[in-house]
Amino acid sequence: MALLHLRRTISSRNSFLFLLRSSTNFTKARTFSNTTTIFSPHLLSNSVSHKLPSATLPSFDFLKQSRRGFAKGKNKSRDDSAGGTVEFVDIGPTVKATANSQMDAAVVALSRELQKLRTGRASAGMLDHIIVETDGVKLPLNRSAVVSVMDAKTLSVNPYDPNTLKQLENAIVSSPLGLNPQRDGDRLIAAIPP
Repeated sequence: MALLHLRRTISSRNSFLFLLRSSTNFTKARTFSNTTTIFSPHLLSNSVSHKLPSATLPSFDFLKQSRRGFAKGKNKSRDDSAGGTVEFVDIGPTVKATANSQMDAAVVALSRELQKLRTGRASAGMLDHIIVETDGVKLPLNRSAVVSVMDAKTLSVNPYDPNTLKQLENAIVSSPLGLNPQRDGDRLIAAIPP
């Protein structure tokens, strides 16, 4: 029994000094071997009064009881004897259809966002997100005008109604793209800056 305590004490960290300190009390501690009290630092604080004198405190008594801090639920019985059958519902087709539709919507949204980027090259979709207010109605630019690419750096905006040319020009100028369209008869010419 003493070898077991000695082996545990030596194997723990900073326990060699503890072994030297408590070696004088080891013979007294053997008389208390049948106690099951575990002494911990929070139980030995000054605020708690103990009835045992300090000379009779067992020094190795806390090493006698080993407490495991893992696998506490090992002895619980599992309820495998229920015997009922479980029916699994095949949700694969609905989940797959939903996932496909959401992924398609994400791809479409990403392609719209990428068309808005100013890459130094003209594309007809660059102006689609611009909102134009005509006669108190707010519409996207692609519903009130036709946007076409003239060359790699120039866009042409042809309105369906020539009276809305001023509103189209104001909407393009106020957009975050930094374009400055010029009037060319019944259409607007917007040069893409580098």
